[in-house]
Amino acid sequence: MSSVIGLLFGNDGSDILQGLTFQRSMAALPFAGRYRLLDFALSSMVNSGLRTIGLVTPPHNRAMLDHLGAGKDWFLDRKAGGLFILPGAMPELPDGGGKFRLKDLKLNVEYLQKDFAENVIVSGCNHIFNMDYRAALAFHEKQRADITVIVKKGSDIFQRGERDRLLLAPDGEVLALREEASLGENASLREEASQREWASQEEDASLGENAFLGRGASLEENAFLREWVLQGEEASLARPSGTYFIDMLIIRRRLLLEMIAEEGPEIPDLLTAIEMGLGRLRVFAFPFTGYFGTINSVEDYLARSMELLNPDVRKEVLTGQNRIHTKIVDNPPTKHGAHAKVANSLISSGCTIEGEVYNSILSRGVVVEPGAVLKNCVIMQKSSIAAGVLLEYVILDKFVKVHAGKVLKGSRNAPFVALKGSLV
Repeated sequence: MSSVIGLLFGNDGSDILQGLTFQRSMAALPFAGRYRLLDFALSSMVNSGLRTIGLVTPPHNRAMLDHLGAGKDWFLDRKAGGLFILPGAMPELPDGGGKFRLKDLKLNVEYLQKDFAENVIVSGCNHIFNMDYRAALAFHEKQRADITVIVKKGSDIFQRGERDRLLLAPDGEVLALREEASLGENASLREEASQREWASQEEDASLGENAFLGRGASLEENAFLREWVLQGEEASLARPSGTYFIDMLIIRRRLLLEMIAEEGPEIPDLLTAIEMGLGRLRVFAFPFTGYFGTINSVEDYLARSMELLNPDVRKEVLTGQNRIHTKIVDNPPTKHGAHAKVANSLISSGCTIEGEVYNSILSRGVVVEPGAVLKNCVIMQKSSIAAGVLLEYVILDKFVKVHAGKVLKGSRNAPFVALKGSLV
């Protein structure tokens, strides 16, 4: 897909996971055994045909760069295009604010200037999903949009976090990017939405089921949009319902360069620039209907991990038609002792299991000694659990050692967390 390049932001510095992101960005956080969070966004771009992808990195990026290497495991070790490491312009903001900071792009503007692609796919790296962007790109072109934001119908996991809730017109055009710009608070938006809804009613009568698609795209051409409409989403688009921006968008490359040139105290990030351009630019929303996991807390991290124990979720996200790629490490198969018991768990290669493991996820090289029992746990790389240990709702970072006989119990809403290299 030579007309599109990718741009990933992996420098979110929000430390909301009780120290799990203290020495690493959220994007580099281990997940689902052998993956890191950035694998999902990066693999989605690669599987969609992108062969030129830039990654904005944080100051402490050793773990991220060690994981990525030259991009070989994502087929990005190429002479033409490939993976470009773009250093961030400033340390991460402690509150995680400023999504897609323009100062980061200004420092790396040559990445965008030297390419002749028409569009750029911009994404965060902090979410669990598996998306083929080709349908969204087709929608973007058919609508002749300047910007297409990727959205998803909301649920509890969005409402708990700092998701940006959108206000959409009946034709899918974005009226407001942020929740506070609601119909009830803004008379001009309320009047505009009302006029659009009234005008669309007559047009909808002749267009039928194609009305939501912006008077240009057929439902039969796009399974994503067809499912969105059949679920009745079009009926709620003129109201501030639970339609949320999920940190992914498509933007014209030249427009992005213009926005970068306007960077300053009043326009610190890309979302602010887009918001200021609403009404002048053609900004549309495209719905993503697949699994989307977001992490706003350590409880969310445990919950999203446990969701992957569901075979249907695991197949959709990890091992479906478009697999999630990650760093390949040659390890021996996991060794199960004569008295080991394992049920409903994901066990990576190189582990030694002598005890009991239930509803848990173990990364590479984990050791569980005889008599140890793990329930609803996430154990990261090369941690060891000694004999007689009981762990319930526990998250162990890498290289943690739990001494014999210890009992560590958290809960679903308050898991126990041990930081990297701890001795417990």
